[in-house]
Amino acid sequence: MCELMQERHGFPLGDSVSVIIKWAETALESGDAVAAGNSLVHAFRLGSNASGIRLKEIAPMLEPLLDDPLQGPGAGALLAGILLMSDTEHERAFSLFREAAECGAPDGMRGLAFMLTEGIGTEPNRTEANKLFRRGAELGDGYCAYNMALAARDGLGMRRSAKEFLTYLHQAAEWGVPEACALLADQYNARDEEEDAFKWYLVAALGGHVPAMWVVAARYEGGLGTAEDKVQAVRWLLQMMHRGNGDGFHEALRIARGMPMDDVRRAGELADRTADAEAIVHVVGRA
Repeated sequence: MCELMQERHGFPLGDSVSVIIKWAETALESGDAVAAGNSLVHAFRLGSNASGIRLKEIAPMLEPLLDDPLQGPGAGALLAGILLMSDTEHERAFSLFREAAECGAPDGMRGLAFMLTEGIGTEPNRTEANKLFRRGAELGDGYCAYNMALAARDGLGMRRSAKEFLTYLHQAAEWGVPEACALLADQYNARDEEEDAFKWYLVAALGGHVPAMWVVAARYEGGLGTAEDKVQAVRWLLQMMHRGNGDGFHEALRIARGMPMDDVRRAGELADRTADAEAIVHVVGRA
């Protein structure tokens, strides 16, 4: 028997990794291992390797919850995801995802569909995967909607459909999926609708999408689709470093040469990269 409270599965936009991890630890202290694990999954998607290690540590806490009618589906889908992340016990992961999906858990549908898409632990079957992605999207899962958008755009297991592509893409973007936000921004950009393009690039950047951060920085510097703002331009170039990408540092240094140093420090504070901002101030001050 399964009981499941349905909820919309979006993405925590604009929250730093440290804040998300703090939520996870608070949930864990209150005894909610499933909520803790789901928060850690988001932190892991944002590049936190430590969150991946922490997920493996809480996996044993999920085992006793599997037979709970209310928590079982969510715990099973989360445990399956951890097994998949660890590249172990594929057959068990497939079974756990399937059980969660049968109980109506969107996380289970998404995970099972992913395994069917990639042929992990089973034969590849994109048509069956799409049925699960579609149902997950109907239940409010952003990543299921994004996968349906790609399927409709590229004809993966279904006929190509521009209408369905845009419908699912908008759903996924509204639910904060960074990749969907960036792709939707590209659609607006192709039509020279710069303000709408900037809006969605910014949402993607807030979700940790590095290419979108680069675009947002360039648009803030040039005032394209938004007001010119050098502080925000430097902020987003420094923000990329949280994702292990230091390419923006030299661009930030170039822009900073024409800025008041207090503005550079402000950009560093906004990006939570104060040490890097001070390094820029030091270099510019010596030039």
